[in-house]
Amino acid sequence: TPQTVTKQIPLEIISATKNPNWTNLNPSTAPAARDSYAMAFDPVHAVTVLYGGNGFTDTWTFGFPSTWTQQTTGTPPQAQVGSAMAWMASQNNIVLFGGELSGTTLNQTWTWNGANWTQASPATNPPARYFPGMAADPAHNQVVMFGGSSGGGPGGALNDTWVWDGTNWTLKSPATVPPAAYAPLLAQGPTGPVLFGGQGTGSQELGQTWVWDGSNWNLQSPLISPPARDAAGIAYNSQSNVTVLFGGF
Repeated sequence: TPQTVTKQIPLEIISATKNPNWTNLNPSTAPAARDSYAMAFDPVHAVTVLYGGNGFTDTWTFGFPSTWTQQTTGTPPQAQVGSAMAWMASQNNIVLFGGELSGTTLNQTWTWNGANWTQASPATNPPARYFPGMAADPAHNQVVMFGGSSGGGPGGALNDTWVWDGTNWTLKSPATVPPAAYAPLLAQGPTGPVLFGGQGTGSQELGQTWVWDGSNWNLQSPLISPPARDAAGIAYNSQSNVTVLFGGF
């Protein structure tokens, strides 16, 4: 119904679809300036969720009409830098993993249900890391996580692949594996989660494009590709069926 569309599709998205452009918004309330935060979209509550960042462990939501709201939760996650978040459709929640707090790399798993954070207790947890890539994989009813660093920045870059089924983490053994990457870019894509770039173990910027098919990584050969980079912003635009990448190092 028109009421449902208005509730679930923010005006900014509708406008951007008709007339693509950047608009500088000036909400009266907004999170303090920060970097290295985690962010994911919650389609059930039609808001974007922001957690943490350098020096912060707060949770904010951004929704129609262009309003930031600080959420008051019981016990939030403790990571401040480099956590990863993604939407888990079957559970109607957002999953968060890892990050760093005061030099300690974490391996905790948390879920956000729209009102509160809950620490999960999976039978298996991935090794501690910060700045991994994480994305929803709705076709296979899972969230996929790749790489990140176990510590020391790119020198501790990882190349393992884990999937979250809403209850537990499972280590995958794909036939082909992208290079170990610190701060790789991973988001839902038109045919599956798409992985780009990151910083390799030798501190070199990576520029390969990979697509996850549920069990394996497939190297792509696009005619045009962004320059190598890490730590960029990346997200899936379901209206246009494209993955959008901006900025980075």
